[in-house]
Amino acid sequence: MSYMQEYEKWLTSPALNEQEHAELESIRDDEKEIRERFYGPLEFGTAGLRGTMKVGLHQMNIHVIRWATQGFANVICAEGEEAKRRGLSHEEYHSQVQYIVAHGISSRLHGKKVLVGSYHFLFEDERIPLTEEQRLTIRNHARGKSNIFLAIGRRAIGMIGVSDPPRPEAAETIARLKRQGISSIIMLTGDSESAARAISRQLGITEYRSQVLPEDKARFIQQLKKSGKTVCMVGDGINDSPALSCADVSVSMKDSSDIAREVADISLLSSSLAELVVLRELSCAVLEKIERNYRFIIGFNSSLILLGMFGLITPDLSAFLHNASTVYVSARSTRRCLPPVRVPK
Repeated sequence: MSYMQEYEKWLTSPALNEQEHAELESIRDDEKEIRERFYGPLEFGTAGLRGTMKVGLHQMNIHVIRWATQGFANVICAEGEEAKRRGLSHEEYHSQVQYIVAHGISSRLHGKKVLVGSYHFLFEDERIPLTEEQRLTIRNHARGKSNIFLAIGRRAIGMIGVSDPPRPEAAETIARLKRQGISSIIMLTGDSESAARAISRQLGITEYRSQVLPEDKARFIQQLKKSGKTVCMVGDGINDSPALSCADVSVSMKDSSDIAREVADISLLSSSLAELVVLRELSCAVLEKIERNYRFIIGFNSSLILLGMFGLITPDLSAFLHNASTVYVSARSTRRCLPPVRVPK
């Protein structure tokens, strides 16, 4: 069935009111616009959105759910400038939104319960029924994506497959961290198994955990620490906060959630993952400088004590040399730990 044929079928759906019919009639003759509006892919920032409409097309794009708690909010809600330019800004029909951490949201629409969230949330926890055709559609379209499902009135209405590609610098950052001596890099994600496996292969990560809840992330960090490992956790979302608080060292990025920045030991001023490499280099350089200064001070002061004991230097000279060494070490400590970054002209 072509886009236009399926659109015509949807247009006659009794689920649409007069206002919605009028809105769709205004774009009836423009197949390209219909395809862009209702079939994707839509590119907002780094997230690619592709709607899978075979599960049930009507109401998927008309009744936009306002979800402002995760990074894909602007994609799903279509509230960004790009969405407004494409005419995807719609009136809000729902109220009483309840956010279920690490699962999704629950609301009400025209008196019916609306659920938006993961497969686990809708079809296992809430036990929304699925037909065989819907199961086949999910299997065919869900691979390698983070999938968000919509159910209205205990009926599965649609699915959105969000392709969240890794940042361009991610693979190089992981390779450099390994060269710096990081023995194990583990990815903990709430995404599906197929999405986690695809990302781990792209980035060269050999160990990952998929469909992990916030408390499971924290529990995994604690297990690593009990096994004798020193753990550094990098996260940016609300769901990462429990694990950040459990790690030996925790790092949040510039665009992290407020609670993640509050919990983290280190908050980077950049969104680039490459800054993790700089952080590692800077930390090693600072520790090396501290140890070098410590060895110098111990050796120099011990020499002054021995020379004074044998009467080879006077107390006044010993005090002068001691103070001079303190000034010298302090001045040397102000030197850069890393070479300055050259900005291309």
